[in-house]
Amino acid sequence: MAMKRHAADAAGDVAKQQRGSLACKDPLAQPKPGSMVVLDGGLATHIEALGEDIDHSLWSARCLLSNPKVIRQAHADYYGAGAKVAITASYQAHLGGFRELGLGEAEAAAAVKKSVELAREAAPADGIVAGSVGSYGASLHNGAEYTGEFPGMDEAKLVDWHRPRVKSLIEAKCDILACETIPCLLEARALVTLLSEVQFPAWVTFSCKSGIEVCSGESFKECVAVVGDCEYVVGAGVNCTQPNFVSDLVATCRETLPAEKHVVVYPNSGEALPPLTRPSSPWRRTGRLEGLIASGDVAEPRQPPCERSKMRFVRARELAVSLPSMCFAVAEGCLAQCVRSSRLV
Repeated sequence: MAMKRHAADAAGDVAKQQRGSLACKDPLAQPKPGSMVVLDGGLATHIEALGEDIDHSLWSARCLLSNPKVIRQAHADYYGAGAKVAITASYQAHLGGFRELGLGEAEAAAAVKKSVELAREAAPADGIVAGSVGSYGASLHNGAEYTGEFPGMDEAKLVDWHRPRVKSLIEAKCDILACETIPCLLEARALVTLLSEVQFPAWVTFSCKSGIEVCSGESFKECVAVVGDCEYVVGAGVNCTQPNFVSDLVATCRETLPAEKHVVVYPNSGEALPPLTRPSSPWRRTGRLEGLIASGDVAEPRQPPCERSKMRFVRARELAVSLPSMCFAVAEGCLAQCVRSSRLV
């Protein structure tokens, strides 16, 4: 009987791996199994620390037009601190925001492409550039990327909304797409549809309200399974989520994703979304990273690239891990219980 169960489990593992097999090159793949790929720190946080005012619906993407040098400098600082991957300043780069500045579609596309060029200019020879694809909810400026409430939108409309930025990032030759802060199954399905259309590698990370739910209240496990089954998704994980939920969420990722795919984890200092004083006011993240945990061991702290930065340790933004090892980003001393947690390493 035990042998039958073992055979069934093995067959299930094979089926899971076949379902999510990659049809593209994995830019995050590492020669040594179980090694980490550490990504950049909070771009907007560092740009503000360098003296820029990003209080605009485009957030840090406004600097693509007003001061591209500061974006290049921020990327260079993180690469210089040991980053392997830079995430572009395109999270909030949407057509509506560019229209506020008087730009048309062609000019907006050029600005998105500029975000990749700036990261590439700052990158070392082996540096990876990830094109940031923020949630549709971020464009609404009402916290919808933390609720999943997208009035009037369906999967097809979300695909159409995301397509121009995704195509611009690919045309600019980013290495991978970073689909971030996804709060609901609807948007996850839309991104899978679009990634299958453009046939380009990506990771997808979700904003979550608990250890088992994305922000819409839907099952995190189901969301991970949906993106994990896509042959162009090389990894999935969590960002902009209360630190005390991350342990369970990471465990769910590892259990659900095919073995060759990565678990991606972002830090968060634990602040709640503050009330917005006006509908157009963008929420600015102010998370402070306290440290990193990887495979049960505390990583060496690094000095921030700028003394004015609120980050205590560099490599704050996220961690992409070559599986099957696990890793965390720990903020404000939270998740200490994850150190050497046997179910996560």
